[in-house]
Amino acid sequence: MQKDWWSDDVPTLLRINNNPNIYSYQQRKKQEAKALFLRFLKETEISDKSFLKNKIVVDIGPGPMGLLEASNAKIKIAIDPIAQEYQKHNLLLKDSDVVYINLPAEKIPLLDGYADVVISRNSLDHVSDPIKVVKEIYRILRTNGYFVLNVDINHPSTIAEPHKITQSMIKKITQDFELIRKIIYNKPHGWKGKMYVGLFKKVNK
Repeated sequence: MQKDWWSDDVPTLLRINNNPNIYSYQQRKKQEAKALFLRFLKETEISDKSFLKNKIVVDIGPGPMGLLEASNAKIKIAIDPIAQEYQKHNLLLKDSDVVYINLPAEKIPLLDGYADVVISRNSLDHVSDPIKVVKEIYRILRTNGYFVLNVDINHPSTIAEPHKITQSMIKKITQDFELIRKIIYNKPHGWKGKMYVGLFKKVNK
């Protein structure tokens, strides 16, 4: 059994016992999902826990345990090019109500203006073409819909993270959105750089 949670803030966020060994594997995954949802709200400085309630939400590159599982969204869609591998290796929650689409985010198979909220948390520097991904996000969002971008900036390129994302790059590729707020954290998701969190809105021009 693992001695620690995936992230060390799980017990604090959930106000539970610090020992993960008291939970089964599936219970542990559910706890991690709940913590990830709360972490998402905290990072974005969203105080309203019903921010995703009854909305159509698309998560870009969430991995096998996304925050959507713990949200109260109406329709939950995860776009991830290796989702089939998650299923193959039993990494998904057995009772997950998230629809996983096994495709890259450069060409999202959804209609224009379909989603209320699109989330890209720690994924934009992993994709093949960040510009195309943001264009697709803009396309599938309805007017007045929200785009939440959370990405490490100013870190060296790696095999897994081939793009060095900068604030100037983000400003350029999100120019069609209205920026609601921007937060910079000194602690990145990875090993170098800083964490950039932006809340954007699609508005009529």
